[in-house]
Amino acid sequence: MKTTLCSATVVAVLCFVGFATQTMRAQSSRGQATGTNVAVIDIARIIREYPPLQKAASETRRSAVTLRKWTEDQQLKIRHEQMKLTDFRPNSLEYKQSEEHLAKMAIDLKLEAARRQREILERESKAYYDFCMRIREAVSRLAERERIGLVLRYNSSEIDPTEFRSVQDGILRQVVYQNGLDITPMIQEYLVPTNTVRRPDPTSPPSPIRQR
Repeated sequence: MKTTLCSATVVAVLCFVGFATQTMRAQSSRGQATGTNVAVIDIARIIREYPPLQKAASETRRSAVTLRKWTEDQQLKIRHEQMKLTDFRPNSLEYKQSEEHLAKMAIDLKLEAARRQREILERESKAYYDFCMRIREAVSRLAERERIGLVLRYNSSEIDPTEFRSVQDGILRQVVYQNGLDITPMIQEYLVPTNTVRRPDPTSPPSPIRQR
């Protein structure tokens, strides 16, 4: 769904505007130099693989299908009512009353469909908001533990030379090169711990991070 993809993009951008600012402020408050230790993270990958967002996207698709079917059923009812107009003589009282009833049905349908659509989008927005808050917490904790001064968003996916959009996105990527700075797996483990890898402990001693 285009709406979902756009939401994911907006969330990724908004989250990391806050991440960079929040992390740098934390470093400054401790009197440390900012921008010394740098890390990168693939937010798009986390969004694709984060179970709660996968579930939310699936629910959004089901709700959209249900809404479309309901709307079509209501439109069919209106068409049936329109056919009844032929039973009345034009300009008669019954004809005018039927027309008014049809107009009200059409308006009610439009308003109700808009309300249900808004509810679907609000639920999806809430899921992405919760994700944004969780990943902010995860990045902040890891940055504190590893003494990271700046976290940049980057894209680890391969560029498709046959797709103009993919090539264009590749040219405009914020991070052109990185080596050993990717904290994506660590953040994913924090968000969705596995049975074999323990969730990172914010109080544990820091591990070496490549310096800029």
